[in-house]
Amino acid sequence: YGDMNWIITGKILALAGPMEGVFPVEEFIEFGKKNKIVAMIRLNRETYDSSIVTNSNINHYEMFIQDGFTPSLIQIETFYKIADAAWNVGAIAVH
Repeated sequence: YGDMNWIITGKILALAGPMEGVFPVEEFIEFGKKNKIVAMIRLNRETYDSSIVTNSNINHYEMFIQDGFTPSLIQIETFYKIADAAWNVGAIAVH
């Protein structure tokens, strides 16, 4: 379902980016609410309107990383800050 796996159960979810016709963002939002997803980080190209996520009370972050490259130190620090802020209230989803 949605090509996703918990990296840390109930805290960090890795998934293929939601995409119309494959795994619509609306389906992810249903899953996200049931699993206390409070933040979503997009690492790849845009395949859905992020306002659909934010309008559902899930924080959305853009952190583009070119395929095959490593994130910058600033991106790593930002990721940790997002994960830390979400840790005690829910989970994050990353794609």
